[in-house]
Amino acid sequence: MSTLEQNLLSKYIKMINLNNFINVTGNTIINGSLSITSSLNVSGNTNLNNISIQSNLNISNNSILNNTSICSNLIINNNVYNANNITLLNNLTISGYSILNNINANNSYIFNSTSFLSKLNINGQSNINNISTNLITSNIININGININIGNPNSIINMNGTSNFVMTQQLMLTDKIFTLNYNYTTNSGLDNGNLCGINILGISSNGFIRTSLDASRFEIKVPNSITTNYILTLDLNNNLNISGKSLFQNSNNINSSLCVSGTANLNNIIASAQVNYNKNNLYINGLIINNTCNVSNNSQLYSSNLNNCYINNSIFNNISTINSVLNCTMPAIFNSNLYLNKLFVSNFSLLNNTVSNNSNLNVSGNTIINGALTTFSLINNKSIIIGNISIKSNLNANLTNINNNLSINSNLNISGNYIACGNITLLSSIPSDNLNIIGQVISNVPEYQTNLLAAQNGIPLWGFYRTGGILKIRLEIIPPVISLLGKATLSISIGSSYTDPGVLASDSIDGILTPYLFSIYNNNNSELSNLNVPITTNTLIPIDTSTQNIFTFVYQVTNSVGNYSQINRIVNIY
Repeated sequence: MSTLEQNLLSKYIKMINLNNFINVTGNTIINGSLSITSSLNVSGNTNLNNISIQSNLNISNNSILNNTSICSNLIINNNVYNANNITLLNNLTISGYSILNNINANNSYIFNSTSFLSKLNINGQSNINNISTNLITSNIININGININIGNPNSIINMNGTSNFVMTQQLMLTDKIFTLNYNYTTNSGLDNGNLCGINILGISSNGFIRTSLDASRFEIKVPNSITTNYILTLDLNNNLNISGKSLFQNSNNINSSLCVSGTANLNNIIASAQVNYNKNNLYINGLIINNTCNVSNNSQLYSSNLNNCYINNSIFNNISTINSVLNCTMPAIFNSNLYLNKLFVSNFSLLNNTVSNNSNLNVSGNTIINGALTTFSLINNKSIIIGNISIKSNLNANLTNINNNLSINSNLNISGNYIACGNITLLSSIPSDNLNIIGQVISNVPEYQTNLLAAQNGIPLWGFYRTGGILKIRLEIIPPVISLLGKATLSISIGSSYTDPGVLASDSIDGILTPYLFSIYNNNNSELSNLNVPITTNTLIPIDTSTQNIFTFVYQVTNSVGNYSQINRIVNIY
């Protein structure tokens, strides 16, 4: 090129503002400030310094960008080395290359493997595939957006490091919740949420916190254990629900409902609210329940205090105190002392030791009481009582067997078959108010011919004995006490009237009694009259005193149960 041509070219370059370009046809260096208002296509190695590009920048080879502002699309098809800052106000498309410094990007797409060795700030919607960050000092990626999608349904997302935090500075509760099992296409759950949770890796095995296979409860497993356990749940009313195997070993206070539907071991529990045992085995030691207790399956209670207890398939192996109603709707076995108020038995129950019942004992199913029973109220329906029974109130017997002594302080009403193998004692003084027999009574009691013989052979007062096939009650055998007022022998002259001084009588049960002049005999021992006249003090007795004679006056007193006493007085007529 001639000198003239070179001078003209130089003037032309300056005229069109291309004097900052070096070697435009090969490797190109743009050193000065340059504004490009349309697309810039770079197909060779290019160094761009301090350039503002108002339209698209297409780079298809190695390039170095320093302090470059791009107001439109940036398309990079090969390696780009960013030695300084780039501000990108529109789309960034990078196909698998490296950028060495900061990029500020809006509405960007980054495909394939890309390494960022410094901060990557993304303020708009971004789709990022196969990205890694490796800045030594920070290793920070900030992603700000309303919806951030990472991976696909088959992706595995790993959070590496010993300190991983998921947090927010917002006060909204929903901002602090992980959403699992999310279907982003429907913005709802993918399925019923089963087996969703957090997996915890261990050296020998893995652990997890997740939902169960049927998504009805939570499961937990620690890495060093092979056992999967269910998690207890507490509802909004502070009710504790136990759906699996549970172990309470030390002192526990439960102030709300306790629902147990799995196997449970309870030691030293105090419950102030309702307790429900619905399923599997239950072993209880030292349980105090101050509210309703529902037991509907196999249970063993040791030294327990219960209120309002509903028993179903349960075994009580030690002393049990029930301060309210005990309802046995299924088989129940009490192997030790039982203290209760109101026992309702509607199915088979076995009471193997001492039972003290302070209220109604209502039995509608088969019940066997092998120990002594003390009840202050009713016994109804089918019952077999092996030990002694003391009843402080009414006994209504229907299909009842009592194999030992029975003491009743109140009414005994028998409406069905009743078998009494031991002595029965009615402690009231009025038998007719205590024994009402409508049905058949089979009494295996001893047979005696008289009440006195029954008493002499140990039948207690108001106890039962029989004479042949007749059931009798052993009555009081102590006669009342009778004594004369005045002398036992009196003498009056012929023709005088006779005034009897009187007789006193009393009884240990009836108190003061009225004696009677029962009969009068003459000296030939012939009964002159059967008077049965009440005697008070100084009673005029009409007798024949016209001739000499000797009379015997017989006085008698009888108590309310028929025991009587007699005493005599001799009256001489001279």
